[in-house]
This record gives sequence, C-alpha cells and structure tokens, in this order.
Amino acid sequence: MNDFKLNENDLIEREHLPIMLIMNMVSEERFLSVLEALSDGHGFGEECGACTLPDDLDDFDRANGENLDGAEFGLYSGGAVIIDYKTLYFYLKIICDRYLKENVIQSDIVIAYLEKFRSRFLI
Repeated sequence: MNDFKLNENDLIEREHLPIMLIMNMVSEERFLSVLEALSDGHGFGEECGACTLPDDLDDFDRANGENLDGAEFGLYSGGAVIIDYKTLYFYLKIICDRYLKENVIQSDIVIAYLEKFRSRFLI
C-alpha cells in the first residue's frame, strides 16, 4: 500500500522534496516504529537518506559545534533541508491521516504518537 505517502502537491515548499523522498521510503510495516521514534525525539534512516533530530547528535557532534534546531532530512546524494517541528508535524499529520484510512484499527496508537510528538516539541 502506498496510499499514505506524500506527493509533491503536499509540499509547502519545493525545497522540502527530501522530506517527501525519505518519508515515502518508510514501509507500511515500519511506519509505526518510525512514528514512535519521532515521537520520542529520535530520527530514522532509510535507503535514500535520513531524518535527524537533536537527540540523535552525540557528544562529539556537539563538541565540534554541530547544533540542530529542528529536523534535518538529508539525502545521501547530497540534498538536505532543516525544518521546524511544526512543519514536521504538518507532514506527519498528512501521512497519518492517509495511513489511518487503511489501518483504522491502529488509530489509538497513531493518535497517541502524534500527541506525544506535539507535547514533546510544544506544538
């Protein structure tokens, strides 16, 4: 099933293409674990790129001046974008709404993860 994927018409800005490409690589089987990780403040990796959140940075990264205020979606081929949490929530909400059309039985857990994300990042 690919009905829960983002499409270009969903993008707020064309520069957000890495978000669509990376999120669309998440399989239906992995979707809930990725959503849980994001709600816990952690990113994830896929075949074409990764989503990094501040909690993913280690002490070495921080000591060398790396600081991240938001979510970074980076393609291994080089394209990257950093977005704020409100924007990430916007995309997650679209994806979750589409996912729940086919997976209604998962609605309680999906809603809980979205609320946890909102609470964690003060949205």
